[in-house]
Amino acid sequence: MAAKGPLKRQLVPFAMCAALVLALIIVDTFSQSLGLRFWSELREVFGENKIWNPHHSRHDLLLFFFFDALAVYLFVLVITLVSYRYLYNFKMLLAGFLFLMTGIFNLVYFLTLNDVPAPERPEFHLLLYLLYAMDLLVVGMAPSYLPKVATQLLLAGFFMAKAVLVAWACWRLIGQKSIELSAFLQSPVTFAVLSAGAALAPLRSSMRQGNYYGGAVAGLALILVASYCARREPPPCLETLLLLSIPLMLGIFVVLNSVVTVGNRIHYDPLMKIYNRSYCDSIVEGKAVSLGRRYCVALFDIDHFKAVNDRYGHMTGDAVLYHVGQKIRDVVLPKGIVCRYGGEEIIVFFPDTTPESAKRLAHDALTAVSRLKIPLAGKKGRTSVGVTVSGGIACGTNGARNVGQVIDAADKALYRSKQTGRNKLSAARKGG
Repeated sequence: MAAKGPLKRQLVPFAMCAALVLALIIVDTFSQSLGLRFWSELREVFGENKIWNPHHSRHDLLLFFFFDALAVYLFVLVITLVSYRYLYNFKMLLAGFLFLMTGIFNLVYFLTLNDVPAPERPEFHLLLYLLYAMDLLVVGMAPSYLPKVATQLLLAGFFMAKAVLVAWACWRLIGQKSIELSAFLQSPVTFAVLSAGAALAPLRSSMRQGNYYGGAVAGLALILVASYCARREPPPCLETLLLLSIPLMLGIFVVLNSVVTVGNRIHYDPLMKIYNRSYCDSIVEGKAVSLGRRYCVALFDIDHFKAVNDRYGHMTGDAVLYHVGQKIRDVVLPKGIVCRYGGEEIIVFFPDTTPESAKRLAHDALTAVSRLKIPLAGKKGRTSVGVTVSGGIACGTNGARNVGQVIDAADKALYRSKQTGRNKLSAARKGG
């Protein structure tokens, strides 16, 4: 039962892409019988040999479509760059960079086909599909969250590699020079494997995390495969329009991601900037996230928090809550889901995680908090304050059916840490 929500999130974006593909195929197949004049004129623009006829009256409109597609890719990149510091989505940010580079090659390729017939440049045609498939595979396999330094290094590496490849391909295109692709890259099996890998790679993590990225990537892969299958049917009207629909759907998904993520802010604790108790309850009820067949729950409580409040004031207490919550969040992401449980207590859910991995992350979070130096504002003689947390951890199986019992076991383990010295992590004992 708990998996129905996450599964539905995957089906919605995939169904949107499938509906678009089906609509374009129907319109292309029955355009004459339906009397669609615009579609008929658009087919006339596409010659038997060339991608379009530059002297046709609809040529300018088609050219506008290609530049508009590039503008959408640029829009996607700008949106992901601006929103990253608030939404923390590495997958979307990477998609913005990679698809913009492929979009540039896409535009240059189709522009050069005004002078050189498409059948004479099959290697560039195939390269375009391989670039799209590799982009989808990389985005599908990329995690949604990475630390800041790792994000910068990986983005720089992918951007430089993709920019060099696209620049080289565009230089060969403009210079009307050919390229040689190995038999392995020319094989339809290679494209099929890349596309299938892109569609399947993110599904498991998307189901676990409760987002829709897996369905979105699978939907884009479906559009790409449909375009690939239509590429041998002259005139290439359907193929080109399917390719042009990729930036459209990507733009829709990026905007949808921003809206959904901002909407999720209602589940954020305004002080600690982590999920609140309401979201925690929805996880326990199996509505927000599927915890999987095996999972762990860790509970943390700030040691002597009342003494900090009494000595330094409530403003410092608020700063302690914020910094502790953010530090635990930074350490356990992307595996852990961090919520404020109440007061100075923080709960972390580890879906589909082994006890060993969850205990290691929980211990790392406890250690990281003990090293925190939280700045004090307006305090003479002392510029920072340090705190520690005590923790308890318990693990369970079978999804949401006994989450409450696992939380109770983690709470008892936390109490034991408090009673035996604090600033330590205790695991739940068998039988409670």
